[in-house]
Amino acid sequence: MSTGDQQLPARDQPDAAHTDEERCLIMRTPPATSARSLRGRFQKSDSRMAYAETPATNGSALLVSIPSATSTAICRCRRRENGASCSRSPSDHRRRKRSAPDSDSSSDEDDDLRFYEYSTFHGVRDLFHSKSSLMSSLWLFTLIAAVLCSVYGCAAIIMEYVQRPVVVSYIQESVNKLSLPDVVVCPFNRFNHSFLEEHNVSAGLAQYLELSFPSPVPHSFQKHLYLETIKNIDRFQYELEQLLARMGNITYTEFIHRASLHCSAFFDETQFPICDNLTEIMTSAGKCFRIPGADQEGDGFGYGIRVVIRLPHRLFNPGVNQLLNDGIAVKLAERNRGIDHDLTFIPSGVHAIMPLYATRYDFMNDPPRYMCNHDADQTYSRIWCFEICLTKEAEDTCNCSLAASAVPRKPLLCTTKQFFHCFLAVVFSANHSKLVDSCKRQCRPPCSFWQYDKSVSYARFPAPEARFFVANDSEWEQLTHTIILEVFYTSLDYTVIKHMVSMTANSFVAQIGGQVSLWIGGSIISVFQLLIYILRYCCVCTERRIRKGKRIEYQSKDKANNRSKIVKYQQPPDVVYDEANCARNSFINTAGNDSRPANK
Repeated sequence: MSTGDQQLPARDQPDAAHTDEERCLIMRTPPATSARSLRGRFQKSDSRMAYAETPATNGSALLVSIPSATSTAICRCRRRENGASCSRSPSDHRRRKRSAPDSDSSSDEDDDLRFYEYSTFHGVRDLFHSKSSLMSSLWLFTLIAAVLCSVYGCAAIIMEYVQRPVVVSYIQESVNKLSLPDVVVCPFNRFNHSFLEEHNVSAGLAQYLELSFPSPVPHSFQKHLYLETIKNIDRFQYELEQLLARMGNITYTEFIHRASLHCSAFFDETQFPICDNLTEIMTSAGKCFRIPGADQEGDGFGYGIRVVIRLPHRLFNPGVNQLLNDGIAVKLAERNRGIDHDLTFIPSGVHAIMPLYATRYDFMNDPPRYMCNHDADQTYSRIWCFEICLTKEAEDTCNCSLAASAVPRKPLLCTTKQFFHCFLAVVFSANHSKLVDSCKRQCRPPCSFWQYDKSVSYARFPAPEARFFVANDSEWEQLTHTIILEVFYTSLDYTVIKHMVSMTANSFVAQIGGQVSLWIGGSIISVFQLLIYILRYCCVCTERRIRKGKRIEYQSKDKANNRSKIVKYQQPPDVVYDEANCARNSFINTAGNDSRPANK
């Protein structure tokens, strides 16, 4: 026994009611000794011992000294007539766990308390601090409803962000001047009939030349001549070769250029040299003329483009696969862009007006809802792209381009025989459907383009009374085959149809944060805090399982060792006290070095 310890009187020894299994030595201290001083002395003497205190009947403190490694509970003992009884104390339990070498840290133990004390989520603190079950149930229901509403609102925003990333906006713009589109005029004629007669081209060879332009036979009364020409295709090919040799061994490309009608045959250049500014392009209908647009600076009729077209019917050569219409085909094309499928027929001998209304489309490439070519240059045309994609393999195989090709890739044009025997065989091969699907996917419309809504109206020209101003019949006949075309904007306004992002990244984050803040009062820091506590809780639970297994193993070994060392005392009727056991298991020293005798 240490010098500071002293044997207690028998009446100050532990009560007999205490069990050997708890292994407690209950000792009475003098009244002058406070529990706080005793607690400090416990902590300084032996950290392996846990303790608890309670007031005694005479004002002194009863202390229970339990070895920490073998104790299963911290007891707060009360003095009774027949002995001392022990009960578990949560505060003592925490002290025991702090003193144990294999216990969890206090910070890990209090993580759950820290969360609902410091979390900014509304209602969490009120739920855990409610003093009645009714208030707890009310706060629990409120929290669950708020969380569900927050989750629903966030899910709706996310679904809208994913399913509808873009929206379409309509904007009305007004400007001081507006660019008119290019006007493409296509007469229904391919060859100059007088040129063919001049070079002794037979009627059969003339139809053979017409068939080099790919086009279906429009009428049944043309089919018999079409079939007859195809039947004698080899003979007409030989005649064509002889014709090209007589003309100086020129190519078929050069022959097409010479045999077609030129710009001066259709437009009057006495007042304005229109042919110097237009562009000649080849189509299935023959040669077409693209007239550049101008900038309109005023509203309505009289401020647009005025074009006068004369149709020299005496120079037209009828074809078995040609439209036999008396008039022209008019197309509108955006400046510097390719020709699309826009087409309007205008008969001869009329004064036609074509008022326009412009619409600008500015779309976003948003597959699979809408797919467009965002990187298309200013000269891009979907029709030209499709034509090149569809005929590229055939042009490479046959080493020639179609006579109606808008953008020929080869220097030579295909003759009728090459077209039927080589070109069509390659284009309409076994993989034709796959080729068409591939070209459709490749040749997407441009993301930004103009579209022109037009309405055409016309009146007969010239009127019968205009014969008074015409000197001769030839001039009058020429007037009856004249077309006056005027293209203009009704107003200098246009509509912009534009794809816009329905929800930007900043707006998405703001709306999600608004829903969370509205319903549960959270923020990104609150969510981060919750994740940290969840992660720490998982780590603590895992660590507790590991420590619990080690603790059970350690306690089993320690219990086995202590059982071999425990000396069971025979307790007298009143008090059982063992001096040797007290010296070994207790380090309690009374208030002074000398023990005061008990009051008799």
